[in-house]
Amino acid sequence: MSVFLRLVLVAIPMAVTWTLAWFGVFCFVNAYVKHVLLQDTAVWTRLTLWFIGGVVVWQATAAELSARIGRRRTLTGAMLLSSGLFAAIPFAGSAQALGPLLALLGVMHGVFFGVWFPFVASAGRAAPGRAIAGTQFVFNTCSLLAILVAAPVMRLGAYRTLFLAGGGTMFVSAIAFAVLAAKLDEGTSKVTSIWRLKRGDLRALFHGPFIWLALGGLMLEPFGFHTVNQLFPNLARELHQMGEGTITVVVSTTRLPALLVLFVLTHVIDRLNAARCYGMGLFLGGIGVVALGLVPGEARTPLLLFLSFYYAGQGIVWGANSTALNRMVPPNLRDAAFACMGLILMASLLTVGVIHNRLVEAGVSLPNVFIVCGVVCFCAGTLLIVRANRMVRPQVE
Repeated sequence: MSVFLRLVLVAIPMAVTWTLAWFGVFCFVNAYVKHVLLQDTAVWTRLTLWFIGGVVVWQATAAELSARIGRRRTLTGAMLLSSGLFAAIPFAGSAQALGPLLALLGVMHGVFFGVWFPFVASAGRAAPGRAIAGTQFVFNTCSLLAILVAAPVMRLGAYRTLFLAGGGTMFVSAIAFAVLAAKLDEGTSKVTSIWRLKRGDLRALFHGPFIWLALGGLMLEPFGFHTVNQLFPNLARELHQMGEGTITVVVSTTRLPALLVLFVLTHVIDRLNAARCYGMGLFLGGIGVVALGLVPGEARTPLLLFLSFYYAGQGIVWGANSTALNRMVPPNLRDAAFACMGLILMASLLTVGVIHNRLVEAGVSLPNVFIVCGVVCFCAGTLLIVRANRMVRPQVE
């Protein structure tokens, strides 16, 4: 069995667990908070701050943990912990109790950047871009299917069944990952966490191209992605009168353009300027987010078209951002670089979540929130496209 095929197989259980721990929060927990806990959008945005804050903490510790016990063990442990936490959600009983639980559930996204991506890039050997894009294709396929399968349960309002079944699925996935990943190479370079960086490491890591990638991409990317994840269900529910089952189907099926884009990138990304691709994805995604905010009430067809357009742009982002970063750092600093990438993204997610909360509490309409955030994402993409030629790879692996 080829390394690429084994990576694809290993990505399946990882993707299932990550999907439930990430999109399960923004789709299933969102609906649970609205219909079972009877809370409004302002409470939901505060709960997402707990979740993203937990991700930031986990992100800061994940690479250090993998340096001590290895990448495979860290990933397996995160999957097992997530399974128990996800199953515990319907027993929280109140928004106050749900907040800390969501912070702990952030472990899965905490290991996603700082451990999973270095694991994939190392195992991908001579074609890390193909390995990253290929596993991202698997992740988005699993996300689409998992959300789609959950739609009937959402229509019935059987949230306890949904969370318990999800927790069981995550547990089985953790066992499958441990078995399948045992034959993959974790990489020969020493894992360097962000807590062990020396002065020379910092100079090698935070050079020009990385700074531009961080400022022009990572810090502004969540204005598109987090806005759609956090607030699209609320927009569809409140402005376009969609039911929970319909929203779940829409969120899953409109991701199909992202799968097509990722499939193409799997074959060509190692021959392209990944930074320019990243910028183009943000540029297109920003247009999509603005368009979502401009769709008039109850006009569902344009809403679906613009959401699909957004995901086409986001597919480019998913396939290019990690590849661009991987080309800009020495192999021995890969774990620290991806951990920094995750920390920057999560800090930005937290900031965007606070901005959402403040805008909503100040009475700004959801469509206007989408327009403002989409413009920021559009500008970020433009900046990266302009700077792409100067964001050159400093070394050859």
